Amino acid sequence: MWEGYGQDEARESLGINANKRIAIWHGRSDYYRKGLDILIDAWEKISKENGEEKFELILGSGVNSEMLRLRLAQSTVKNVRWINEFINS
Repeated sequence: MWEGYGQDEARESLGINANKRIAIWHGRSDYYRKGLDILIDAWEKISKENGEEKFELILGSGVNSEMLRLRLAQSTVKNVRWINEFINS
């Protein structure tokens, strides 16, 4: 049976500041069908209006990983962490 970490332990293991607000995308990265284009646009707006240092977006990978990589390379915000691998736990 899999048991998760507590919040503080999970943040520490991922190197996430305890004071940041986190959003995580953990669905299939079918770029347009799942709305990742809209998510990244909205994330840029939220980050610019409220300060990048307060937030972090964590994204996984999938079928449209190349599109996601290109879009993130164009992004003006740096508070996005892309984990370009399939993680099962």
